Order: sequence, then C-alpha cells, then structure tokens
Amino acid sequence: MLFGIWLRDQDHHCGTLRLHGIEANKRSAHIGICIFDKRAWGKQLDAKAIATATRWAFEGLGLNCVEAGAYLENVASQRAFVKAGYLWLKDIEGKFNLHDKPTTVKVYFSKKDFD
Repeated sequence: MLFGIWLRDQDHHCGTLRLHGIEANKRSAHIGICIFDKRAWGKQLDAKAIATATRWAFEGLGLNCVEAGAYLENVASQRAFVKAGYLWLKDIEGKFNLHDKPTTVKVYFSKKDFD
C-alpha cells in the first residue's frame, strides 16, 4: 500500500510511505518512508506518518508487528522510527550496498500493544 504525504496548504505531495510485504497469516508487514521535498524536512512529518500508518496497520489490518530498516548512515530515518515508537531489533551488516559499498542496515519494529 502506497500513501502520499502532504504539507498543509500544498497542492503536491512531499513524500511517500509504503506498507509492504503484508503477510496476513503472520500478521506482519514492512514499512518504508521517503520525504523527498527538502522543504518538509525537520517538520516531524516522517515520525507522524510512520506512527499513523503503523496504528492503521494494527487497527485496520489486524497486524501485530511492523518492521522497518534504515541504513546506518541515515540517522534521520532512525530517529523518525524511534520517535514513532519503534524499537531497535538488530543490525544486518554487509548484506546491502549504499553508493556501491557494503553498509549496515538497522532494523526496527513496532508491536501491537507493546509498552
């Protein structure tokens, strides 16, 4: 599922959020976000969109867990997931490339009714 993210009073979207890899039998999914309009950076739209989509995945789709990954170098994404209530799960080293070099992906998750 692909969602658009808009700034108030704007006629174009400034980013997208994708809920994918939805597995009804496991009641889980993956989430990814991209805020590509730099005018929207620093406005906390990423964390708000992540939290809203995650809540919808739990309440609307009946999922129990949503997982996300962020490159080690992408500190802004890591902060957004943590601010949205996600917890760090593990690091995956060297499996993915960024700018043609192996990098680490930090994996985060949110679990329904997790305190």
